[in-house]
Amino acid sequence: RQEKEKEQIKNNQNVKFPGWENVEAERRQDEPIIWLTIKDSEGNVVRRIEGKNKKGINRTVWDLQYPALDGLSSTSDIKRSFSGPKVAPGTYSAVLSKQEDGKITEITDPITFKVERLFEGALVGADPKVTVEFWKELERFNQSMTAISNTLSNELKKVSLMRVALDRTQTAPGNLDTELHEIKHQLLELDEKLNGNRSKAEIGEDRNPTIKNRYSAAYEGTAYSTYGPTPAHKRSLKIAAEQFAELKTALED
Repeated sequence: RQEKEKEQIKNNQNVKFPGWENVEAERRQDEPIIWLTIKDSEGNVVRRIEGKNKKGINRTVWDLQYPALDGLSSTSDIKRSFSGPKVAPGTYSAVLSKQEDGKITEITDPITFKVERLFEGALVGADPKVTVEFWKELERFNQSMTAISNTLSNELKKVSLMRVALDRTQTAPGNLDTELHEIKHQLLELDEKLNGNRSKAEIGEDRNPTIKNRYSAAYEGTAYSTYGPTPAHKRSLKIAAEQFAELKTALED
């Protein structure tokens, strides 16, 4: 419509108003999207990637990784680029589809391709599928951990707002103030179990291992290597999961 109106204005022709309903519908309309969907040999979706949608030849690249499972705490996280663990060698397929007004239509037939190891390691390691499964287990745990971290942060903010709301009431200081104080410090205790003693962190003082520390030990020791997890990595993640379960229950209470 806008292109047509440009021509009408250029030729000194009258431009007809399309009506408020049409203008509002145009304002609400989403941009069309091109999707590249990757599947494994069993037909499970591995990754969906938004492709470029411009005139001419476009190139979209899959980095051979699963999507990240980090929890989102704000709209600022949307703009950050995250990726999950790499996939195991094997046969995969790719297909292009378009999304217009919420409707998805495939525009190509699937093509298959192989992901291969570039070279064998110098040491004997785990089967690639075992390594990838541990990576995925780490990602699932990280998803739960970041979700709890976001929830804990939001609850502390809520307590601060409740403090202001309580100050504005026509109620004499009393039991509600005491309860709010206790809840705040219970949340801070849980925060320390997850993130550690923040006062010690400011100056780099040694701290007891936290849930995040144990997860990081398992992640950093395996995420950048295809050799697979050692017993120490598995043990570290197991301890983190046990402590996390206790924290989650306490936070829900």
